[in-house]
Amino acid sequence: MKGLVLFLLTTIIFTGSVAAIEKPRPKITGAFWQLHAGFFGRGEAYFEEQVDLMYKAGIKTIVIQDTAGDNLATYARSNQAKIKIEGPFGPGTHTLLIKKLPVTVSEIVTDGFFAYEIISPEPSPFLGDYGYKLIDGDTSIYGSVGWIDDGISKEVKININLEDEVEYIEVYFMTTNADIERDDVVLDGKCGEIFLVNDDLTQILDAAKKRGMDVWLGTKFSDTWWGDLFEGQKEIQDNIRTVEDLERFYGHYENLTGYYIPHEFRPDWRPKQNTEFFKELVNSLKVYNRPLAIAPFFRIEMAVKDHQDFWETFLREVDIDVLMLQDGIGSDASRMEKILPHYKMVQEIAHQKGIPFWSDVEVFHVEVPDRPAVSADMSKVKKQLETQAPYVDRIVIFDWLHYMSPLTNEKAKMLYEDYLDYINE
Repeated sequence: MKGLVLFLLTTIIFTGSVAAIEKPRPKITGAFWQLHAGFFGRGEAYFEEQVDLMYKAGIKTIVIQDTAGDNLATYARSNQAKIKIEGPFGPGTHTLLIKKLPVTVSEIVTDGFFAYEIISPEPSPFLGDYGYKLIDGDTSIYGSVGWIDDGISKEVKININLEDEVEYIEVYFMTTNADIERDDVVLDGKCGEIFLVNDDLTQILDAAKKRGMDVWLGTKFSDTWWGDLFEGQKEIQDNIRTVEDLERFYGHYENLTGYYIPHEFRPDWRPKQNTEFFKELVNSLKVYNRPLAIAPFFRIEMAVKDHQDFWETFLREVDIDVLMLQDGIGSDASRMEKILPHYKMVQEIAHQKGIPFWSDVEVFHVEVPDRPAVSADMSKVKKQLETQAPYVDRIVIFDWLHYMSPLTNEKAKMLYEDYLDYINE
């Protein structure tokens, strides 16, 4: 009997130990990208590498923090666009109509052999056609054909003569502020989709799409948000126009998952005004049928009950789809355990509303107050992940480009490599 008891105890202890060993470690599932001027224009290969490094670490969601500010849009920065019309198109002559003047066409591309003929009107003498400029592979201004607005012509007509069936036809344009519309281009009565060429967001979305990764695009953020000069109605209208543009240029991407509203707030800071602002903004953006996410901050000095009262009111009024909380540990490591009662409470409220609750984990560390942040050590990040995981549905980090990408600096590279070791142990 004693032997049987010993055997059972040993089995229970061993089984429990195996269960403890096999319990999956909490992982980072997504990352913010603070995509400011220093990262623009790096090229397709650069963003391919960034996205691939994330993918290899199992990080499958990108959240672009914002795409416009008061004086600058960080989307549609390309001076070239293409319209892609899906086929198939059979052998023979197909008529391309471009219902816009003036216009400059750089190239026509398809997956088969073809010839073209400009029917009307005559191109501009300064950007004339020599019978091959639209198939020479040169998409610069020197290899382009242009038409002026002569006040008479209403459209450009080009015949495309195919030898065999092709799956698609692409028409490339030189543009100013991507001023070509998909409806401006018609091939045999069909419109296509617009793609921006050499555009940063296009390159990021393409790289993520190849790897089955989701992308959230941040909307417009005004620096006046933090002060008394903030104009809520103007900001709402600016955000609506921004999302209209984002839909125009990127809405056809299946991996464009939703929009992130970048206006950070605290529950104890102008709660009534912020609730009203988000309610109207969210209601305005719901027409695009995409999920909307926010990532506010909170002070641990705020009583949990007061924090709870705010979120019950806010989530009753504001129809958001994903709620994240910034853990705030990058600037204040003493918050590590103190935030957990707040997280537990917010998770319960969010789940009652059917809203996923994520943690926005700060993977930076402020070593000296008022000095630039640096990448955190993995020992600290590990504790953030493991303490927060029981109270959240997903974990995303702030931010990839500055603090975890091995392309940034040695300390970020060390965090990335240590994280790979952590998830593979």
